[in-house]
Amino acid sequence: MKTENKSTTDLVQARQEEHRRRSYLQEKGINPDGEMVIQDLFGRTLFGSSHRQLPNDFARSCLFTARHPKIPRKAFNRAKLFHISEKIEILYTGIELRSIDDELIWMQLVEYCRSAPLGDYIEFDIRQLIKDIGWGTAGTYYKKVRESISRMKATEIYIKNSNAFGISGGLSLIGDYVGYANQDGQPTRYQISIDKNLILLFAGETFTNIPWSQYKQLSPMARRLTDYVFSHRQPNPIQVTTFLAMCGSDQIDSPSKTQNHSAKKVCAELVDKQLVKAAFVHDGRIIVER
Repeated sequence: MKTENKSTTDLVQARQEEHRRRSYLQEKGINPDGEMVIQDLFGRTLFGSSHRQLPNDFARSCLFTARHPKIPRKAFNRAKLFHISEKIEILYTGIELRSIDDELIWMQLVEYCRSAPLGDYIEFDIRQLIKDIGWGTAGTYYKKVRESISRMKATEIYIKNSNAFGISGGLSLIGDYVGYANQDGQPTRYQISIDKNLILLFAGETFTNIPWSQYKQLSPMARRLTDYVFSHRQPNPIQVTTFLAMCGSDQIDSPSKTQNHSAKKVCAELVDKQLVKAAFVHDGRIIVER
């Protein structure tokens, strides 16, 4: 009897959560049963091929880490990820995603998909993708793309945002994909779809427009600071330790002198690439002027 009652309660709760998500989309002018084309829905806020888009909840969390590439990636099972807002909770299952590759690739895939209904397949060539994200054409980069696509497909993300859609339900960065192999048996072309339910993270224009040409030249930590800065009209100063947590950085336990030195280097990158007017570290905080 207790098991039956729990199952009924879970079903009722799931229906309530689904109703809230649908209502949220409708409030934002989106038909949850209709075709969802990012470019059509948010065209007035997009800046074309010179920018890429990232949901604010990704930009302000450690979903994409900036850990050293030689350190093995962690595996997570419904792990709570750091987010700068205590009101937002992200549970992640999958292999650790990183800014050095996964973030760049996913943002470019969203660019490929933004003129097609979310959930529909689009086709692309790895050669074009690595060109678009600023990589070389060596075989190692093809391998990185293949590994990243597999990683991002095998993800499950739950986001709780009580001020917006409530609970997202299970999300994956990639809905599905088909790889077309060359004569050596390695995929060189893909058909890929973006999870339709990710529209929740774009609805209400809760996403960040990032200048692409400068962004893809940055170090992983500088990309993460750019994510934070551009997800705010006027970014508040952020504690260096908070920023490092947002990067998933192993420097979180380092001496403050080491932490501040890294933060200063990151600030200098953003200024050098003319992404911001000024960025500096003062009294343990990163201060940025856009």
